Amino acid sequence: MNFQTPETFDSFRCLAGDCPDTCCAGWEVVIDLESEQLYQRADGPMGQRLRDAMTLDADGDCIFINQDGRCPFLNPENLCDIHIALGEDALSETCRLYPRFYADYGSLREAGLSLSCPEAARLILSDPAPMRFVMAQNDEPSGYDPDLDPLFCARMLRARHLGRTLLQNRRFTIFERLALLLQFATRLTALLFMADEAAENALYTAFSDERQLTRTLSDLRSSVPPAEDEASGTLDALFNILIQCEHRQSAFTRQLERARKHLKSPDSLTAAGAFQSVHAHYYEHLSVYCLFRYFMDCAWSCEPLLQIQHIALACLSVYILSLSLWLEKDQALSEQEHQAVFCSYSREIEHSIPNQTLLSDHLTVDHALSAGVLSRLLVCFP
Repeated sequence: MNFQTPETFDSFRCLAGDCPDTCCAGWEVVIDLESEQLYQRADGPMGQRLRDAMTLDADGDCIFINQDGRCPFLNPENLCDIHIALGEDALSETCRLYPRFYADYGSLREAGLSLSCPEAARLILSDPAPMRFVMAQNDEPSGYDPDLDPLFCARMLRARHLGRTLLQNRRFTIFERLALLLQFATRLTALLFMADEAAENALYTAFSDERQLTRTLSDLRSSVPPAEDEASGTLDALFNILIQCEHRQSAFTRQLERARKHLKSPDSLTAAGAFQSVHAHYYEHLSVYCLFRYFMDCAWSCEPLLQIQHIALACLSVYILSLSLWLEKDQALSEQEHQAVFCSYSREIEHSIPNQTLLSDHLTVDHALSAGVLSRLLVCFP
């Protein structure tokens, strides 16, 4: 089996008690069946403590009863009592693997690090060079998924590769690159169920040609309405949805509300030109991270455009949240402060299935968030 990871994958080391935002608080972690059985058999005071802490949630999943938003086994030093008493192998699957994630696409297995972890975010975001990936081979057998069409999967992997090339093309701003990727995904979606290999190849050729990319951006700019109503309507729609989402921490709600107020100030987006140079590569890395982690869901859903819309919204949202914080801090934002915005968005929005579903519903029906409107906004933003 082929095994692909970001280059930084093996560099991750948990900060444990030194982490600025422990992953053992603010989450409801489902305990897998094997771990549950282990905890039921555990003896001594720790075994009783484990059994007392377990309960079933509304979905019938086994979880620990959180105490004031913290795992009951997270001690005052922000260390795990289960790990201390029983060892790493006794941790539930989620706790043992996080922030690592894995996905299988036939003969290809991929793994990466979740942006919601502060140390993972540092590894993902800090290096200004384009994000690199490594491919290796191992002796594990290829997985078989009866719902996965190998030929369609190969087409989506090809699309993702072109998407990464576009997102890492620094001749254009990150927002121009996102607009181009939206245009590519729109045209690709129209070709998905047509047996027209020549047309699909022509699409890849067009979006690999610098002159054609420049013409596409020029065409998008010429289609922007003279009024700013469309742009402000899109940003208003986006932040209204984000505020409707479920939030684990009230601090994130307040962060969104402050950012929405800044959007209504004419000086805010004017100042965005100066903000663009603040850790500018972060947004490229965010978009590549999202593309790598989520785009291949369309191998089953057949909705590549929807995945790209989600990436564009994530970049816009984090950019505006970061811009808002930068303005509040008198136009000074440290790397750690900036990276914390990415972590917060990832925890609150990216890792919430209900929130992702809500966004998908609006992306499907809300004209203000359609691919065409988003493209026109991005190509002139900020």
